[in-house]
Amino acid sequence: VAVNVLGARKYKTWDFSMSQVNTLSDQSVKLLESLSDDLKVMYFYKEGTEGFEQNRRSFIEIMKKYQDKSPKVKLEFVEINSNPALAEKYDIKKGTQSVILEYQGRTNLIEKIDEQEITSAISKVTRTENKVVYLLSGHGELPAEQAQDGDSVSFLKSVLEGNRYEVKNFSFSSGGEIPKDASALFILGP
Repeated sequence: VAVNVLGARKYKTWDFSMSQVNTLSDQSVKLLESLSDDLKVMYFYKEGTEGFEQNRRSFIEIMKKYQDKSPKVKLEFVEINSNPALAEKYDIKKGTQSVILEYQGRTNLIEKIDEQEITSAISKVTRTENKVVYLLSGHGELPAEQAQDGDSVSFLKSVLEGNRYEVKNFSFSSGGEIPKDASALFILGP
């Protein structure tokens, strides 16, 4: 009995597959080791949706890898119709299966469930400051604002802002040097 209790509480998994498909990447493991608080992972679903049970099983399978590496990863399943207030709080669309990651008040929504998306979302919610991205202007580059003819980078700008990047315009005519706070400088269609 004691061995069974210890085995259930303290277990170790090994991945003997050639391509290490059951092992998280080093980047994922480092992110999990850096967690100082609980990482809340909420899986929103709608009962009766086609493929729901299969998606739920694959989600549990991948999240088990994360939980094996860190006890701070906490899973919660939320049925959209049973808890509409919570679904509305996180702007979850009816009939979709979505995952919200929440860490220290910061959230990120993902709809594709794989290690790359989950690790990217963990990276976004654990980042304490927004990175600044500059769009070069003044040389005929595509505008950041929505244009009538459709030639703009407004979609790129909205995606970046949704991923906790601050997007600013920059022109060499206003200042001769790239700002020190720049994480990236985009030169789009000069």
